[in-house]
Amino acid sequence: MRRVPESSSVLLLITALLFLSSCFQDRRKEFEEEIGANRWIYEVMEDHYFWTEDMPSRSSLNLFASQPDFFSSILVSADKYSTIEELTYSARTLYSRSNYGFEYAVYTSPYRARVLYVLPGSQAALKGLRRGDWISAVNGTEFSESNYATLIEGATGEIHLTLTTYDENSEPGEDSWTITLSRETIEDNPFLFYTIYTVENRNIGYLVYNKFATGPEDTGNETVYLQEMQRIFAQFQGVDELILDLRYNPGGYVHCAQELASLIAPANHLGEVFVSLRYNVNHPEETDYRLLQLSENLNLSDLYVITTSTTASASEAVIYGLRPYMNVTVIGATTEGKNVGSQVFTNDEYSQWILHPITCQVHNSRGESDYSSGITADHGITDTSDLIWYDLGDPEEKLLKYTIEQVIFGNPDDGGDEDEDESVNENENNEEDGNETEATTLSHSRTGKFKTELIPVYESFKKKGFQGLKVK
Repeated sequence: MRRVPESSSVLLLITALLFLSSCFQDRRKEFEEEIGANRWIYEVMEDHYFWTEDMPSRSSLNLFASQPDFFSSILVSADKYSTIEELTYSARTLYSRSNYGFEYAVYTSPYRARVLYVLPGSQAALKGLRRGDWISAVNGTEFSESNYATLIEGATGEIHLTLTTYDENSEPGEDSWTITLSRETIEDNPFLFYTIYTVENRNIGYLVYNKFATGPEDTGNETVYLQEMQRIFAQFQGVDELILDLRYNPGGYVHCAQELASLIAPANHLGEVFVSLRYNVNHPEETDYRLLQLSENLNLSDLYVITTSTTASASEAVIYGLRPYMNVTVIGATTEGKNVGSQVFTNDEYSQWILHPITCQVHNSRGESDYSSGITADHGITDTSDLIWYDLGDPEEKLLKYTIEQVIFGNPDDGGDEDEDESVNENENNEEDGNETEATTLSHSRTGKFKTELIPVYESFKKKGFQGLKVK
């Protein structure tokens, strides 16, 4: 038998090793680049997620999944609110600062959009768009499930809206006209309307407040809107009653809710706990938000709040946080039921991703937090099926008129919706380790009805990155 020289064996071994090393090269750095963002997501959630004890183990998850899919795979079934956001140009400029100047609801049977309110000074206002107007077509195409998002996401250049009237059978009337709008940069001031009514020698303050924002940029650190809130309540001094209209308010910063509650509460309770935020087992401490000593405090014993199923988060915290100290009467529909708050997490290495996990639960001074199914209205009434809507603040506007005439002055059993069980509940169908944390929020998207069904309307708030109760 012919023997292979030892030198040849060594050469063969080296060649084989070189071949193997070329096939099985060290790709750990490449793998880390692929899974690094998901590792960071898991670490943040493991530390801060309110339901951290119920999270799946890391070994059971696919670290090579896309970041949105990986984030979703972590969430527990009880969580309806945690989100991950990909930072894009449009998410921070188009949706946040540029808009058509009005908010709307989407109805079905037939598919139509209805204007909820119009921003003062906007193109829409100057061209005569009014609350209650029906939009039947967009850019010449009949409004439908397939194109209603155009109003949220925008269109290239101008948008042409066809407005139509309807009769009591939801049939289109003879009048139809078109207006043309372009997206514009206009301030969406949360104080949409405020005034004082004098009725039977009693002064009634009324405020339409649409989000708990700190300023035009809503960074959480601005004070522009907090100062404006104090100026408004300085004008409310001496009112006998206050109606707070939160029907379109999905939430916002908890310290804005704290200031609002402090301006309303009985003066002898200032300094006491408004709400407490409770976190997960890794963070057993509580954060107390106390009623502030503010010179503009109204020292009221009663508060009347107008709500819909859109009313959520920080709005609900105001209702629930004040109830231990005063009479809070809710008029409208059952609220959303968001008794939790989120925080913002970013990482410079994965800067395109922004995490908004639920990190805390909201409790009032009694330790109560049992409104996850919504706060039920004391007086059930809704206008979603009404053909005629008046401007917010008009004394003839249905919910405002009912609150003044029937709740404050009259018989609370008269004037409400006959089919209360159906109409009241509109939601039936419905810098450590490279991590930077920002403020905590409470908010939600909005819904409504036309006839018997209305699809979620305020998806625009999600697209704008507006998450809800924000904790600073």
